[in-house]
Amino acid sequence: CFAAGIANGNGLAITLRNSVFVDNTAGNAWNPWTMLHPVSGSNNLQWPLLRPVSNQAEAAVTPGTVFADALLGALSANGGPTATLPIAAASPARDAGSATGATSTDQRGLPRVGAVDIGAYEWQPDLLFADGFE
Repeated sequence: CFAAGIANGNGLAITLRNSVFVDNTAGNAWNPWTMLHPVSGSNNLQWPLLRPVSNQAEAAVTPGTVFADALLGALSANGGPTATLPIAAASPARDAGSATGATSTDQRGLPRVGAVDIGAYEWQPDLLFADGFE
């Protein structure tokens, strides 16, 4: 792929919110085109900041995108109709999303807990010992 990981070739109005972009780099190591024609949105997380070959800084997929490792686990069956990438308890994606346009459940059908997490996976607290009884 020469161009972007996501190409908006016509420059259409696209809004991306609460999305995680990991290793979304173009084939041309010298052009920072993670997103061809950046779009609007908020509360997005992107990694890495620097391209692996050229060490050039990536362009943010949307203005205000945070560059940080989302601390994603392996793609696996975590419940629901499709496999998901779970986030760790210490993930910068946790509680960093926007409630605007967010569904009440994650991709697995589990409820959003407190502030919305970025991505398709909502971190769930360990309810087994929630009352302090072991």
